Amino acid sequence: MGVGSDVPLIGTVGRLTRQKGIDTFLATAARISEELPNARFVIAGDGELRDELQRMVRELGLEQRVSFLGYRQDMLNVIGGLDIMLYLSRWEPFANTLLEAMAVGTPVVATDVGGNAEAIVEGESGRLVPSESADAAANAAIDLIRNEDVRTKLQENGPRRAADFSIDNMIKGHESVYQRVVER
Repeated sequence: MGVGSDVPLIGTVGRLTRQKGIDTFLATAARISEELPNARFVIAGDGELRDELQRMVRELGLEQRVSFLGYRQDMLNVIGGLDIMLYLSRWEPFANTLLEAMAVGTPVVATDVGGNAEAIVEGESGRLVPSESADAAANAAIDLIRNEDVRTKLQENGPRRAADFSIDNMIKGHESVYQRVVER
């Protein structure tokens, strides 16, 4: 995505709506930039808040650090090119995007809302932070950038955790429930 391998690339993916917490992502980016001045940030997706979010980038002085990629057909390539994915939704039933990131070995920091806590095992396959806490998200991301051992652990465990949610495993789980019901 046009940055060197020595430049931390942190991104998010999703519709540019209030639900997805892109404003929190930008506040997190500002906080990370204080600690990691060479970090760069990307936002893949589009939506109703694009103009407002671009204005926020200017107000935070992040014009040279944040890129809006818009809607992309190659989201897995985008996600796979990140050093860290921040997924800071305010609410989320279950985010396939988290599973996609874990499946390609991209470490994830996500809000502890909805199904995110089901998908991520804290500290094993990702990091969970409180909703709307830019400080907590920034601290988790900075820790992952600075701590290669922890980052590697998430890169290795993420694909295994994502596989737990495969279609085959879901079918087996449903069959098991049906079998128990039939046996009663």
